[in-house]
Amino acid sequence: MRRIIAVGLAAVGLLAAGCSSSPARTPSGSTQSAGASSHGQSATGSPVGPPGAQASGVLRLGLSQDLADAPALTGWQMGFFGQNLGQVTLEPESYSSSAAEAVALEDGQLDAAYLDPMAALQVWQSARGGVIRIIAGATSGGAELVVAPKITSPAQLKGRQLVAPAGGAQQAAADYWLRQRGLPALTEASASTSAGLLQEFRSGTIAGGWETPPLDVQLADAGGRVLVNEAALWPGGQFPTTVLVVTQKFLSANPLAVSGLLKGQLRAEEFLTADRVSAEAAIAQRLTAIGSGLPAGVLAQSFTQLTFTNSPLPGSLLVEAQHAAATGLLKPLKNIAGIYDLGPLNQALRAAGQQPVSA
Repeated sequence: MRRIIAVGLAAVGLLAAGCSSSPARTPSGSTQSAGASSHGQSATGSPVGPPGAQASGVLRLGLSQDLADAPALTGWQMGFFGQNLGQVTLEPESYSSSAAEAVALEDGQLDAAYLDPMAALQVWQSARGGVIRIIAGATSGGAELVVAPKITSPAQLKGRQLVAPAGGAQQAAADYWLRQRGLPALTEASASTSAGLLQEFRSGTIAGGWETPPLDVQLADAGGRVLVNEAALWPGGQFPTTVLVVTQKFLSANPLAVSGLLKGQLRAEEFLTADRVSAEAAIAQRLTAIGSGLPAGVLAQSFTQLTFTNSPLPGSLLVEAQHAAATGLLKPLKNIAGIYDLGPLNQALRAAGQQPVSA
């Protein structure tokens, strides 16, 4: 389940980010340490770094049950994270939404998380500002506005209801796009499951949604048509959908564990890019294990819409942040350079013979 906000375009209003959803806890035995996969079996590859180089401990990693978090799902399922953490044990926790992850980060329940970029910025701007740093990108693209088949222009959305993830990058994109066309921004309504969302769409209760895979694919399969492919709104079609964040406290105290986490992500990104069929199978297994299984066709179509990148795409994220501030989802800001710490990522990229990224 993920937090969904419905929008009544006849009324003007904004939703403050937040979610009280509880994480879907991983089953016992699903933690990872060096050389072990998520099933406790021997993993391929060798641990990075000498034994004992990293003090023992735990890395609590949050991720959402969403294909935008495919690098996290892959790294968990294939054991790529655990192979690189030395004596630190990985404890993954799956959440119903990025908003729930953000709350867990602020409450000190997580050390790192794969997060919606707007949720990351909201945590960074919170009363506990500075608690997190973006240390890498993860996923780009994928978001679409899918509407009822009879809707062919923005003007036909007047007085209709849309949905988007509460307080996230899709709400920011939808709000900005709607306001540019003289339509009100999104307003708050109750939470809904994905199944409930699809039923509401089929029944005509909602006109559509600005969603990432798999929900946009499922809306299209339910008879919807793509009114806006968000990639068309960005130079080169690139905009961040998921970023990897770590708390400043953990980053300072456990630099080698952070380095190991990033090395695991690089392996996951390589696997996702080089072997999509095997990657889809691995993700399908992980989603089923956490209770969010998908039909094979939906999973395959979703993959065609996503790009996996270690860069947090700072230029696009700054524009996203400015759009979100203009619509009230973020506090006014001049720059977001302080949220980044890309040093560990660039060290891992250079070691892998890849080009570094910059903020």
